[in-house]
Amino acid sequence: MGFLFSLDWGKKQFAQLHLTNAYYCYARWAALAKTNHLEKLYPQLLQPILQQQRLHLNPQETLAFHRTSSSSSISDVLDFTSVLKAAQAISTSLELDQLIASLTRIILENSGAKKCVLLLPHQDTWQVRAVTLIDQQSNEQTDIKTTITTQLLDNCQDIPVRIIHYVKNTQQTIVIDNCKTHIPGVIGEYMLQNQPQSVLCTPMMNQANLVGILYLENDLTPRVFTRHRLSVIHLLSSQAAISLLNARLYQQAQQALLDLQQAQLQIVQSEKMSALGNLVAGVSHKMNNPLGFISASLQQSKNLP
Repeated sequence: MGFLFSLDWGKKQFAQLHLTNAYYCYARWAALAKTNHLEKLYPQLLQPILQQQRLHLNPQETLAFHRTSSSSSISDVLDFTSVLKAAQAISTSLELDQLIASLTRIILENSGAKKCVLLLPHQDTWQVRAVTLIDQQSNEQTDIKTTITTQLLDNCQDIPVRIIHYVKNTQQTIVIDNCKTHIPGVIGEYMLQNQPQSVLCTPMMNQANLVGILYLENDLTPRVFTRHRLSVIHLLSSQAAISLLNARLYQQAQQALLDLQQAQLQIVQSEKMSALGNLVAGVSHKMNNPLGFISASLQQSKNLP
C-alpha cells in the first residue's frame, strides 16, 4: 500500500496524499467503518478533512453531492469522477510553475468562477503567482488563459488586496455576493470599481500551516459559490496544499543537486589546474638540469686556452 510504504520511509507528505485519496474513495463508497477507522488511526494526516467536517463540510456530502435533491440548481451538481480526476491531476505534478498553472485552471473549471488567482508566500512577502481567466471570445467559444507571474501582493491591481490580507491574517474563508458583507473594512477600491457579483477567498492549509491563498470571482453572476462548490474547492485546495509543498521540496532538491554538480565541477577544474601546474613545474625542473649542464659546459669551453 502506497500510504504505508511512504509512512515507513518517513515521507509524511506523500503518505498524506495517498491517505487522503483513500479516505475520499471510502467516503464515496459509503464505507463509514473504513473512514472512521482512518480518522482514529491518523487524525493528524487527515486534519484538513476533519477541519472541513467541523465547518459542516461533510466529506461524504462533498463527494456524493450528485445525489442532491431536485430543488438543487443543476450548476451545483458536479460529477464526482471529474473532481477525483482533478485532485489526481493536481497531485501528479512536481514542477512548480506547471503545478501552479494546472491548479488554477482546475479550480476555475470546477468552481463556477471566471477568474482564479493563486498567491504564495515568498520569504517575508506574498506574491501573486498565477492569474487564470475565462476569455469569452463569442457566444459559443471560450478560452482559458493563465499568466504565471511573481508580482507582489500590494502592487497587484487585479485583486482586492484588503480581502486577501483579511484571509491571510484570519485564515478564514470569505464569501461575498453583490459586494455586500458584514465584515468591516474589506470592501476597498477594487471591489467598488469592478463590482464582482461573486467573490470567494480561501486559505490553503496543511497541518495548520498557511501554504497559499486562492481568490475566485465571477463578475456576472451572484451566489455562484454554493455550499457544494465550496466543498469541492476545499477538497481541491487541501490536495493542492500538499502538492505545493511537494513541488517546493522537489524544487529545493533540484537546486541542491545543481549546486552540488557545480561544486564538483569547480573541484575537478581546480584539481586539473593543480595537476597542470605540477606538470609544468616538473617539466621545468627536468629542463633546467640539462640546460644548466650545457650552460656550465659552454662556460668552461670559453675558459679553455
